[in-house]
Amino acid sequence: MNEDWEERTAAAWATFDERSMANLARPALDPEAEHAPSGLPAPR
Repeated sequence: MNEDWEERTAAAWATFDERSMANLARPALDPEAEHAPSGLPAPR
């Protein structure tokens, strides 16, 4: 029972992290943006 809860929590955080990173990367993919947000590589 406890292990099941831990697995669900881990999966939920993984999904949350993926969405967060996708949202952070979006401005870097914008051709109008000159600079990427700090901590992300500049678009080439």
